[in-house]
Amino acid sequence: MRLGSLPLGLALLVAQAVASSSGSSYDELLTITPLADGKVHSAFTFNFTANSDHDRLTPTTQTTHSSLVPPLLTSLLDLYSLDSFSLTLSSGRWSPHWPPNKDSTSAASGIQLAAWLQLFHPSSSSPSSLSSNEEDNDGDRWTSFKDFSMQKLYDRTLHLACPVASSSRVELVIPVDSIAAFDIKPNEGHQRAVIDDKVVWDTSERGFDRESPLDVQLTWTEPHFRHPKPLPVLAPITTRRLLKGHGQERGEIGIELSNHLSHPVEVLWIERWPWWVRGFVGGLKLELVEGGGDVQNSSSSSDESSIISSLSYIPPIARRRPTTLSTTLLLPSLSTIRLLVPYESSYLWYTEYPADAHRGFEVPGAVTLLLLPDSQRQAFHTPSTLLSLPTPDFSMPYNVIILTSTAIALFFGSVVNPLRREWKVIDLGAEGEEEKEEGEKE
Repeated sequence: MRLGSLPLGLALLVAQAVASSSGSSYDELLTITPLADGKVHSAFTFNFTANSDHDRLTPTTQTTHSSLVPPLLTSLLDLYSLDSFSLTLSSGRWSPHWPPNKDSTSAASGIQLAAWLQLFHPSSSSPSSLSSNEEDNDGDRWTSFKDFSMQKLYDRTLHLACPVASSSRVELVIPVDSIAAFDIKPNEGHQRAVIDDKVVWDTSERGFDRESPLDVQLTWTEPHFRHPKPLPVLAPITTRRLLKGHGQERGEIGIELSNHLSHPVEVLWIERWPWWVRGFVGGLKLELVEGGGDVQNSSSSSDESSIISSLSYIPPIARRRPTTLSTTLLLPSLSTIRLLVPYESSYLWYTEYPADAHRGFEVPGAVTLLLLPDSQRQAFHTPSTLLSLPTPDFSMPYNVIILTSTAIALFFGSVVNPLRREWKVIDLGAEGEEEKEEGEKE
């Protein structure tokens, strides 16, 4: 399928450089997952693979050619010695209980760029890539339809196949937990197969039916039916955004972490605030809310050091670099802790305020990575937060303009009116005699 045939704002672009003699390739995949609450999760994955071999033009100049991967992407790989990188664009709500988000490190909302560097060993010059799981669960679009189709979700169907795609598929996850009968279409006209718990349509040039467009549909035979509420699956850890303080200049921002496991776990807490949020790491507070038998008093520095393993803080630069905070924590078993960082809001130029400045400014949510054995990780996200900044009274300029304009108008009118007026002497006696004579003639 062509990139232009799908919503451009919902895409996961993965560029990967590997040493291969097969050249470049392009693969695309659309996975549609109906959820138990009636929402739909859409994951668009576009995978580019480029040949990492270089053609040396001169002893100091080399070039890389690819017929599919744009030169801007390959130049990034060469410039920063990257083995692969992924660019994620996502929108919609995020919940760790939704099946597509389990064991996922993708962004909850916004843009996420992840890169894997090449490792060089002294004994050999061959690069070895870092072990990583490239996530496909993004490009989220949520709808409240129980019956859905590609036409309803994306306002279009699939008419053409991408001629350069090595593989192109549309997958629909079968709702095996549904208690009502349902129907999946189309059944004919396109190469369709059932693989595990998915219905797969081959949309490459060799399997695409040019006679009829592809419109994947899922309908229930009954218009109304009782759907049992699924039991919530308790995640290993849960997170919650904290925001305290009064006024618009100062406050405390942080996170609440709860460990529901019977053993301690290691997590990585990552915050990335806009430059106008200046955090003071020296005032970091750690509160042990409940549990944690191996921590007696969280207010002491020794107990804080037993929970906080490492901390990295990059201060902001006004209008150039955001605030970045990264902390490795060891959560005690069956415990809940709160981490709060004092902050101070910066003043903005009046031209930097949006039209709805009193609505507040959005601060990205926190990211918590649960570090599992074997270099595995699971991401948890908090929703974004609206933060009120010191906002000037934008009505004052209009009040000053109106008052000034009124004063100028009064002054200008009082001066110009006498200058423009003509002054004449009128003899009222002569006019009276002329009127008397005209009366006698009549």
